[in-house]
Parts: sequence; C-alpha cells; structure tokens
Amino acid sequence: MRLLIVIAGLLIGGSAWANQESEPAQQYFPQQITAKKLLVYCSSSAMTRTGRDRRQYCAGFVSGVEESVRLLGGGSSKSVFRICVPEGVSARKIAEGYVDYAHAKQRSMDQPAAAMVIEALQDRYPCSY
Repeated sequence: MRLLIVIAGLLIGGSAWANQESEPAQQYFPQQITAKKLLVYCSSSAMTRTGRDRRQYCAGFVSGVEESVRLLGGGSSKSVFRICVPEGVSARKIAEGYVDYAHAKQRSMDQPAAAMVIEALQDRYPCSY
C-alpha cells in the first residue's frame, strides 16, 4: 500500500512538473516569421523540449525553402536563385548554414525569413557551371 502511495505521488507530482515546463506551442506561418525570429529558433538549446521543437521547425523551414527553390529550377543556369545543394546534405546541416550566414550578416534581420534563407543557400551552395 505504501508503495502505491509513493508511485501515485510521483505520477501526480511528475505530471504537474511536466505541465509547468511546457509552454503552449505557437504557430508561425512563413510570411509572418522574420529572419531574426528564425535565427532564434535555429539557435535554440537542444536541452529543452521547446528548444528541440524550435530547432526542428527551423530545419523544416530551411529545408522547405531549399526544396521550393529546387522545384522552381534553382539549379539551372537560367534560374535567378542558382542554388546547388549536394545530394545527401541533411536539413539540419542546411539550417546550420543559415545560422552561420545570419550571424555573419546581422543586417536586414527584419526581412522575411525565406528571403534570408535563399541568400544563405546561394552563399553556401552556389552552382558551378
């Protein structure tokens, strides 16, 4: 009986602690997120659930921009974007490139995040033809 009371106490206390740790997820839409906000998300700590969620959002966002550009012919010589990401490069690696680029530039951080992601991709993965 005593063991059941201890387990019940841990479960109740643990769930209360878990509820305090998590914050409600915010939804951001691509046209509403700035380059600065995306940089905050990409640079979040992987030590917390919120930080990991933000990093996943960042990797997905950057990867989505890269795929959109690629689908619009970003690798062709006639494209305005001219981005050639090598095969096998992970979304996380592409996001790290964005972080490096955004930290180095620190200008125009109020522009839409997608615009700066494209700049970062062009800088890191230029086409050579």
